[in-house]
This record gives sequence, structure tokens and C-alpha cells, in this order.
Amino acid sequence: MDHTVIPYPSVGENGHFEDRFSGSDKIEDELKSIAENKDKEISVGIVNLQEMTGPPTTPNEYFRYNGSLTAPPCQEIVVWTVFTKVSF
Repeated sequence: MDHTVIPYPSVGENGHFEDRFSGSDKIEDELKSIAENKDKEISVGIVNLQEMTGPPTTPNEYFRYNGSLTAPPCQEIVVWTVFTKVSF
């Protein structure tokens, strides 16, 4: 989901993930917990996106770059991976 196309300020505010993503319940629960406790620090642990979407169909075609979190404090601690083709 791209929040610039779908009018939600964030993925969590969409409130629903595609049913075809079998592991989406876990991350949906985590996002709801974060939203309900927005004034508290919440540890969500590690989320394996491949458990939700399956392995990429074109694993050799991607871009990687160092970046930052998309919410304050916007720490530069993220390695973003962008696949050239949608894999689901």
C-alpha cells in the first residue's frame, strides 16, 4: 500500500491488510497496539515480511539504500530494499 495513492496518513491507519497476506494478522495487531499506545514506547520485535508476502518473485532485481525512519526521531538506521517488480 502506498499512502500517497491511498488517502491514509500511514499504513496503520488503513486498518486492513489484504487477506492474501497470510501473516498480516501479526503485523496488523502490532500496528493497532502502537496506535492505541501512541504516547508510550512499544517494542514490536522483529517482523519477517517474507512470512506475510512469501519470497520475492524476482529476488535479484532490487535497489538498496541507507535511509532513516519515516517518523520522528527519523534516525538514520534503516536499510531500505525496493524491488523493481511487485512480488505479490
